[in-house]
Amino acid sequence: MGDDQKIKKLVKSAIKFMGFLLLGTPTCRLISQARGPVGPMTRGALKKYDFGENHSMKKQLEKRFLKILLLWPLSLVALLVDGSDFSRADTSCPGKNQFLRQELTSRGAGILQGIHVTEAARVEEGALILSLDDRLLAAGLKEAQAALDMARVGEKMARDGFERIKKLKGGDSVSQQQIVESQLRLSQSTAAVAQAEAAVERLKIQLADTQIRAEIAGTVRGLPRVKGLFVQMGQSLGYVEAPPGQGEESIGSTSCDAAHTRKNETP
Repeated sequence: MGDDQKIKKLVKSAIKFMGFLLLGTPTCRLISQARGPVGPMTRGALKKYDFGENHSMKKQLEKRFLKILLLWPLSLVALLVDGSDFSRADTSCPGKNQFLRQELTSRGAGILQGIHVTEAARVEEGALILSLDDRLLAAGLKEAQAALDMARVGEKMARDGFERIKKLKGGDSVSQQQIVESQLRLSQSTAAVAQAEAAVERLKIQLADTQIRAEIAGTVRGLPRVKGLFVQMGQSLGYVEAPPGQGEESIGSTSCDAAHTRKNETP
């Protein structure tokens, strides 16, 4: 809780305490006893009301009534404090005055191979913090890339053969069946290229998931102490914490800051 919020809370508590001292439960009891015959609680009504010999009750009610007249401005101040921009905290942007926190969660399973920063180190956005063993994935990526190259060669050969047959179409040396078969080989080779490209892309994503990077600038905490641990998918390996006012761009609050600036610049 900020200093302004603490002051606001103290002011509201003080106003409530003053109200209790001025009114209190005796006033409520007196008003409940006299409200029926008196009607609206006005000084004119109190004067017209016949208290009989109970003059002390009349004096008490008159004193309490005067105190109520003194209290209502304080109540109005309390309402204004509660509804005004008393605190400097920016409530138009949820989370702006709170610490930003990014959980360092593993998106893959494997052996923890690298711890690239120390505990409580200051890191910038995009910094490499942890990495998993990626040797098998790297080897698989090379194999998938080679398969993709072979598939592209096969597609080129099938396309060239199909183009030659198309040029010979209409002659006695090429039948309709040969044209259909050549077109089928071209379609199969094209599908093989698409499949190989998908395999390469999938392995690239898996390789990227072995690296855990900071998405905001801040301080790293809660890191593992040793390497070689087996990490499961979704396991938390620490967090990056940024103080208020830093890293909003990483969570998409730039428009919120711009709106706040325009509001303050409005005459």
